[in-house]
Amino acid sequence: MKKFSFSILATLAFLFFATTLMAQKTGAPGNVAEKKSSDTKLPYCDQVMGNYGADLQKRANLECRTVYPCIDCIDRASSKVTCNQVVVQPDKNATCAVKATVVAQPASLQSKPPVLDQNDFALNIIQTPCYFAGITLKVMANRMNATMADAPGAYQYAWTVDDVAMGSANYIYCVSGKTATVKATQVATGRTKTLTVSISNNQVPNTIKPLAVYQKTSCFGSCPSYSVEFYNDGSVNWNGRENVLPLGQKRSKISPEAYEKLEAKARAINFLNLKDAYPEAQIPDASATILYMNIDGREKEVTDIVDAPKGLNELEKMFDETIQKLGWAKKPPTPMKKKLEDPKKGNKASGN
Repeated sequence: MKKFSFSILATLAFLFFATTLMAQKTGAPGNVAEKKSSDTKLPYCDQVMGNYGADLQKRANLECRTVYPCIDCIDRASSKVTCNQVVVQPDKNATCAVKATVVAQPASLQSKPPVLDQNDFALNIIQTPCYFAGITLKVMANRMNATMADAPGAYQYAWTVDDVAMGSANYIYCVSGKTATVKATQVATGRTKTLTVSISNNQVPNTIKPLAVYQKTSCFGSCPSYSVEFYNDGSVNWNGRENVLPLGQKRSKISPEAYEKLEAKARAINFLNLKDAYPEAQIPDASATILYMNIDGREKEVTDIVDAPKGLNELEKMFDETIQKLGWAKKPPTPMKKKLEDPKKGNKASGN
């Protein structure tokens, strides 16, 4: 019996060794996690913005929001594969109704450690204009020696808008004003940094507000990106941005009964009292579904990335079905390949 057991173990060990060797030779999925610094398909980290910057700027302008993917690259000094998180804000060419720009900080407002070490950190403001009014601002903090953003819980925050206190989360939703400031305190060390942005309106607000706006934001791959506006006369406006058909603007109509079903579902799930975002913690530029609704004169906008309640998912599915019945939100027959996805036949990124 012992000899029989030993022979089985020996056979299993041989099969494991042979399988591992074959995987190493063929590049089987089991070895994907072990990235090789010799992978010449990846750019050096200092080349990331040169490869992707123009396309990321186009996306930021198109969707009127900050994009901040972490892009796979090779550290030139160590030759190791890592990812480099970049942050691209909408610029002057964007059509955003509201835009925030970073204000230069006087040295006296910045609490800097005497010697830079692994705990020194930087701040970025992530901005997404709200459809009905104002702008949502989120702060992203990360240590200088890290490529990915730190967890929001690693810092304490204090927001003000025009010198009025606006809470202690890592975000403020749909605020209006002239200037927003966030002070971040690193919990582990007590170090603080402050970042201020000026808020400006670039367009005259549309006097005819929609009853609802349903949006999908892009991701680094082939996620569909579009927005759909629903008005009280039954008209529906479509704007297809990327990886979806049709592209561009279209217009159609739905019956009053069709919209009443959407609104009835929103009332049933208590849409106006849902959280502003799911999850509330920062997720680096993931694809999101954003739903704005005006119900009885009360306005609400909810961003859904993951872990939304069942009722919200069901409401989103109803919007999906309504839009698809109009012949929109179709998946392209073949992936819409872009330089952003694959400029050197192999570059990858995490997030969007």
